[in-house]
Amino acid sequence: MALTSQFNLSVELTKLVPFGSLINTTSRALISLVRELHKSGSDIVAEQDLAEVLGRNRIESKFASTFRTAVKKSTIHRLSEAAEIVLEAGAGPTVKRSLNEQAYSSMIIQLSLLTWTHELDSLARALAKALERRVQGSDGYHAFSDQETLKGTLRACREQTSGFMWELMCVAVETRLKDVGYIQKPYDSRRIPCYILQALLDYFTAVQYFPEERLIRVESWEGVVTIVVWAHHLLGLTVGVQNDGESIYFGQGHGQVLIDCELRATMTDTTCIALLNAAQEVRFSLTPDPAQEPTLEAACRHPALGFGDRILSFDIEDPAIIRGLAHRIVASCLMTVKEAVEQDQAGNTPYGECLLIPSKRRILDSGLLLFQDLDYSIPYFDQFLQEPCLLRSEWKTPDIIRTMQGVLGEQYHKQQFSVRKTFRRLCYVLLTFANVLDITACAGLPLDTFASLTFNKHMGLPTISESFDTLARLLLGSSQYDEEKVKNAALLSSWGWSIFFSSVNSHDPSQLLPEICILHGVPCRFGERKEWILDTYRKISRQYGNPRGVEGSSRCAIVAESGDTVTLRSLSRARRTKYFIDVSGPAFEVVIQMECDADRVQEYDQYVSLRVGFRGLQELWWGALQLPECSHPAKLGDEAVVPDDTHCFSGLSVNLEIPGQAVDNRLASENGWVHVGLVAGNSSARWILLQAFRDWFLASKHLKRSDRKRGIDGTVLFRGGDCCIMCALEMARDMRNGRTIGLIL
Repeated sequence: MALTSQFNLSVELTKLVPFGSLINTTSRALISLVRELHKSGSDIVAEQDLAEVLGRNRIESKFASTFRTAVKKSTIHRLSEAAEIVLEAGAGPTVKRSLNEQAYSSMIIQLSLLTWTHELDSLARALAKALERRVQGSDGYHAFSDQETLKGTLRACREQTSGFMWELMCVAVETRLKDVGYIQKPYDSRRIPCYILQALLDYFTAVQYFPEERLIRVESWEGVVTIVVWAHHLLGLTVGVQNDGESIYFGQGHGQVLIDCELRATMTDTTCIALLNAAQEVRFSLTPDPAQEPTLEAACRHPALGFGDRILSFDIEDPAIIRGLAHRIVASCLMTVKEAVEQDQAGNTPYGECLLIPSKRRILDSGLLLFQDLDYSIPYFDQFLQEPCLLRSEWKTPDIIRTMQGVLGEQYHKQQFSVRKTFRRLCYVLLTFANVLDITACAGLPLDTFASLTFNKHMGLPTISESFDTLARLLLGSSQYDEEKVKNAALLSSWGWSIFFSSVNSHDPSQLLPEICILHGVPCRFGERKEWILDTYRKISRQYGNPRGVEGSSRCAIVAESGDTVTLRSLSRARRTKYFIDVSGPAFEVVIQMECDADRVQEYDQYVSLRVGFRGLQELWWGALQLPECSHPAKLGDEAVVPDDTHCFSGLSVNLEIPGQAVDNRLASENGWVHVGLVAGNSSARWILLQAFRDWFLASKHLKRSDRKRGIDGTVLFRGGDCCIMCALEMARDMRNGRTIGLIL
C-alpha cells in the first residue's frame, strides 16, 4: 500500500472511530506526561517511588527558592537544523513537573545532591537495594523500581539540574570540617555507605516531624560532607560533627544530627547509625553487613573553573606553593607553543589529523580557567619563561632540581614524583582547553578529577582528535568512557554538558572550525534526549551513478589551463542531501547522503553520491587547509586568469583526462601542479571533491613508482567565502614548492 493511500485511510478511520473520544482529558494528560518522561530518559513509576520516600522531607524555604531559580530556566541551542537536533539545557519534563508539586520538588533537590556526590550506577544500585529492604518483613506484595529504571530517572535529574553548583557547598563544608582535624580523602567523605543511606531515607523525616523527640547519631566519617549538606543546607537541621574530641556545629540550637568521625567507628559489628529519642535511647538502628553491602562510589567531580587548583591540592596544602606551580604550568605551556611554532609542526601533520597551534592569549585564558589565583603581571612570571620547560624534562638536571626545590621547599624529596606527574597532567589539560572554541562557556563543566589521561608520544601539543579524547575522558570519567564510541562520536554528552565538533552544525567546509565546541545542554530530537551522536558508517563511501551506461563517466576533463580565464562557479549541480537518523540505545546515529550531478555540461546523466557522518565530515576537513581571507570582495561570477602550472577541471573525480599529456608527467613537474575543482557555491560538491582529492593523494595507483619512492606531498586547499578567486589561485600557486596542490574553489 502506498504511503499516501495508507495516510488517507488512517484519516478516514479516525473520522469513523475518533480515538480522542475514547480517552478522557485526565488520561490524555497522563499519557502525555508518561511519553515526555520516557523520552527524557526518566520513568513515571520510578519518580513516584522516589517521591513517596524523599518527597516527605521539607526543604528549607530559602534554599528551595535559590535552587528553583537556578534550574527552572530551559534553553535551546539549535545544533543541526537539517537533522532537527538541538541542545536542551536546564529544566526538562522531570524538573518542570516538580515546580508545581512540592513532593516532587523535594525529591528532585535531594536527588540532585546525591547524583553530584555519587556515581550514577552505584547510586541506582544502592537506592534499589534500599527500597527493597524497606519493604522486607511487611505484609503483602510491594513492587519497587529496579536499578536500570532508577538509573534513567537519576540521569534525567542530574542533567536537568546541572545548572546548580553543588561543589561550592561541598567545598565550604570541607573547609569548615578542617577545624576539627578532619583530614581524609575528600571524595570518600562524600560517599554515603549504603546502610546509612537506607536509614536516612526515613530518619530525616522522623526528625523533621518530631524535632524535640528524635535525634540521629551516625558513627562514620564516610559521607560526612554529603550528610552535612543534605541535613543542614537542604532540610534545615542542626548538625554536629565530632572528631578527636573536637566538635563543630552547622546551625543553631541542639544538634539534631550528630556525626562521630572517629575512624574506629567505621564498618564494625556495633551499630553505626541510630534514631534516638529525647532521652538518647535507641529507638531504631541499622548495623552494616560488609559482606552484603553494595558499594557506593563517589563522583570525583570539580567544575573546570579552578580544576587545576583542586588537583594540586591533593598533593600540596600550602596555597603559596600551589600558586607558584600554577604559574610554572602556564609558562611551560607557553614554551611548548613557542617550540611548536619554531618547528612548524602544523606543516608536518599527516592526513586525518589537525594540529592547531594556540595563540598566547588562548594559553593565558585557559590558565585563568584552571587556576583562579593567577596573576600574569607579577615580576617573576616573565622569569619563568626563561627557565627550562618542565613539561617534557625528566627533572634531573641541576637547574631544574634547584628550581623545584625552590618551589616545593621541604616537600621536594617527599613529593617530587607525584608533583611531576600532576604537573605534566595539568599541562596537557591546559593545552587541551586551549583548543576549545569558547573557554568562557565551560566554567561549570564537571570534570573527573581522577580521569585516566593518555598523552601523545612527544608530549607536545595535542591534536584536535587527541584533545577531543582528553575532554571525553574528563567529562565521562573512567566508568563511562568507551574508546570505540569516542572515536565514532561527533558529539558526546554527560552531566548535562556536550562536547562536539563544528561539523554537527555546519554545512559547508568553509564554515567548519578547528576548535572543539563545549556547551551546556543535551542533544535532543523531537523531545527525545540522548548521550551521543555517532557515525553509522565509519568508512566514507563514494558511489557513481551512470544510468545511461556511458563509458568513461567516472573521469573529469580539463576546462581551463594556464593563461585562460576562469569564472567562479560550480560545474556540478547538487541534487539533494538526505539525513538518515536512527536511535540506537543512548545514541543518535546519523548518515548524511549527498548527491550531485558530476558535470552539468556533459550530455550523459552522471551523478556522484557521498555517504558520511558528522565525524567523517570533520575528519575530511582535517585533511585540508582553508585559505585565509583576502581584502577583495568575493562573489560568484568573478573571473580570474589561470596562473602557470595550474589547470581547472569539471566533474567530481580527480581521475583526470589531460589531452596529450599523462597525469604522471604533470605530477612529476619540479614546480608542482595545482588542480582546481570548479564547485563554488555547491556545498555537497565541495565535500565530495574533498574526499576525491584525499583518495587521489593517498592512493598509490595514481603515482609513478619513482614518485612513490620520493613521496609526493599532496595538499588539499579550499577557498573560504571571504577569499576571491584571483587570490585563491595565486596563493595555491605560491604554496606549491614542488608539491601537488588540489584547490577547491
